[in-house]
Amino acid sequence: MEQFKWLRCQDAILELLAPEKKVVNAPRTLDEFNRMLSLAVYDDLDFMEAEVLATINLIRDRTGVLSLTERYDSLPMWVHYPAKAQGYVAVIENLENSFQGDETGSLNIPKRVFMRSNSSG
Repeated sequence: MEQFKWLRCQDAILELLAPEKKVVNAPRTLDEFNRMLSLAVYDDLDFMEAEVLATINLIRDRTGVLSLTERYDSLPMWVHYPAKAQGYVAVIENLENSFQGDETGSLNIPKRVFMRSNSSG
């Protein structure tokens, strides 16, 4: 079902980055989803919170971020680097062919980030 597409993407991310934390597969139907929610483990909120935090920390330890820009002279990009905004520029041609994504729908794929301007000034 289309409504479970995002859950399947999250399932693929968990399988890839923290397979030891995965205990069930993502549901494919509403009936499967409802049966899952009726499991007693979901009533233990302290346990669930601890498991979620442990999984988040495990994934954080295993992942990184590659930050790219379309402009080499982007001041907001350079101010995030140490050593008085010094660094180097690498040009990646055909970026779409270098990072084609994967079954998660979220990893190994460039995503555009937009900066919002502060309109309070």
